[in-house]
Amino acid sequence: MRVTILGGTGFIGQALVRRLLQLNYQVTVLDRFPLTAAHILPTKVIILPWDTFDSSKWRTGIVTAEAVINLAGAPLIGRRWNRGYKDLLVSSRIETTQAIVRELLTPGCPKITLINASAVGYYGDTGEQAVSEDSPPGDNFPARLCQQWESAALEAKKGGHQVIMLRSGLVLGVNGGIMRSLLPFYHAKIGLQFGDGHQWLSWISLEDEINLIIRLLATPNLSGPINATSPNPIRQKDFNQEMCQTYGCWLTLPIPARVSRIILGEAGQMLYTSQKVIPRKLLDLGYKWQNSKVGAPGRI
Repeated sequence: MRVTILGGTGFIGQALVRRLLQLNYQVTVLDRFPLTAAHILPTKVIILPWDTFDSSKWRTGIVTAEAVINLAGAPLIGRRWNRGYKDLLVSSRIETTQAIVRELLTPGCPKITLINASAVGYYGDTGEQAVSEDSPPGDNFPARLCQQWESAALEAKKGGHQVIMLRSGLVLGVNGGIMRSLLPFYHAKIGLQFGDGHQWLSWISLEDEINLIIRLLATPNLSGPINATSPNPIRQKDFNQEMCQTYGCWLTLPIPARVSRIILGEAGQMLYTSQKVIPRKLLDLGYKWQNSKVGAPGRI
């Protein structure tokens, strides 16, 4: 199967590329910095230069693929959300997705599967309420961003393409995502509790994120939003306790919301948002998680 990936040099993308190659997929990566990508990715990967507004050098990567996986977007975690960075968060997702869809809607383009990244941020802060794929969207910045992102991807349905929006929770793995920010503290034997710690965290291991994407590639009749989360969301204080047990922490620091707002601006709200997301479609599909409970997420 011929698969084209955007965001192939990122945390999830690199792991996905390696796994697809192990399974004998033909992998093409579209990247803004092709020489850098060539140093990062295995030599078997076909790399084409990406330009959002000029498809001449990468169009073949779309029209010859059987599936396109769009993971591209500036990172949500690790940067202060000032106005300029929020604009980048939007443009890096929406404009990239629109460029892909434009090619998919050109006359003669074969029907493909488009797996487009999204996030559980779609639901906003849901407090104690459990939500699934048919729940309504929230109304904060991450929720509105996800709605725009998904709307851009859904335009591909006009060309008869299969469109899946992957609403991922926090992806846990040692080489990136939120764990890159948290692990230095846990290695120093210091735990972190954000607010009162009662907010729900919806998460998925990197291994399951990759396994799930591969499963979706082989499921032709599935479309629409998919909650890419463990069936067992966890409260932040319990997550911290599991991590502290894993790393032998002797101290937990409470982090008030006002401190995070000072450091991260509006981005700090992500650490205090409660989202109890249920992966209803995956449960109905009979998906088997490799890591359904947090256990020792620092080791995932």
